[in-house]
Amino acid sequence: MSKKKKEIKPHVVIATELGLEAAINRYVDLSLSLLRRKAKQERELAELKAKHADANREEGEEALSLESGIQLFCETHRKLILPDEEKKKSREYGNAVVGFRTNPPSVAKIVEKDTWTRIAERLDALEWGERFVVTELSVNKEELLTCRADLTAEQLADAGIRFAQGETFFLEPNSDLLEAARKPVTESEVAA
Repeated sequence: MSKKKKEIKPHVVIATELGLEAAINRYVDLSLSLLRRKAKQERELAELKAKHADANREEGEEALSLESGIQLFCETHRKLILPDEEKKKSREYGNAVVGFRTNPPSVAKIVEKDTWTRIAERLDALEWGERFVVTELSVNKEELLTCRADLTAEQLADAGIRFAQGETFFLEPNSDLLEAARKPVTESEVAA
């Protein structure tokens, strides 16, 4: 199977003032035509968005309300959704998966009102902490995270820091349902 080559239009060569006027006229005609076409496209897009705005807003609000309710139930009934013996962090239902993803570790302050500058000063004063301080007394959090297995709870408390790792709830429709939803639909299917 051969690929069709894209036709390359030659550059315009203008040799006379009459040719210049003709090129200017054609340029203006094309520019105005392009502007009209773009304006029409914008109008049609705006009309299309307006046509679906109310339904999208209503469904979006309902979906957000459902998602919040589902997350609240899963958070407060975690043992029911994810029994301890399974050691799973998600559960699959007929058309969706719910669960919790562990966020990557981060460096956090033990005392929220503390500042990173004060923590950097404390680290700098500690025998083991100097390597976690970068110029202008700021904390090298990446280095702390890299070395977190080597640091004791006492060392972290001396510096006023801790390692934090939260979870993020997720609710995802099954992939085959997502694929089906991405396919173009007819007007009658949208109305249904």
